[in-house]
Amino acid sequence: MLHSVFTASYAGVSFKNMNPQDLIDEAELCKINNDLKQSISLWQKVINEYPETEQHKYATSQIQKYKSSIPNIIYSDDIFSFEGRINRKKFWLINSAIFVIGFFLVAGTYISGNISSVFNLLILLYAIPATWVFCAAFAKRLHDINSSGWWQLIFIIPLIGNIFFIYIGLIPSDETYNDYDKTRL
Repeated sequence: MLHSVFTASYAGVSFKNMNPQDLIDEAELCKINNDLKQSISLWQKVINEYPETEQHKYATSQIQKYKSSIPNIIYSDDIFSFEGRINRKKFWLINSAIFVIGFFLVAGTYISGNISSVFNLLILLYAIPATWVFCAAFAKRLHDINSSGWWQLIFIIPLIGNIFFIYIGLIPSDETYNDYDKTRL
């Protein structure tokens, strides 16, 4: 039974009609085959769809056990993507890099005393992708606390936006799986 379930899952068959014990068994096979991402997805499915069961308790304990592996799975490494999650450290690193590069680019332009259209074009060419990366990082950080990326529009409001930015950068991550996890079924 387990082997057929395992084979079926990788053949693209849906897990929708499986009972919670079959999902747990499938997750264990995935774990044995070093597919922790699939195991976590299956355990999460059990947690979401079968509360108050023994399988729910087991799946919760397994996710807690492998919690240290979760950030490598759910945190996106693509800085241009608006999907996925990033933790506080990565949020601050990305935004610090954007600020430092922009600062030196603008400062270098003014220090050289050669404020020409070429330097302005260079700053503009930096500002466009930097703004995109900033918005993507902000959206992913909001995803990390289980909020929509659209909340970053608050940043447009003077002073309130700055306070919101700092708050988002300081609030702890949502350690559980949420609506923005890539590993959800």
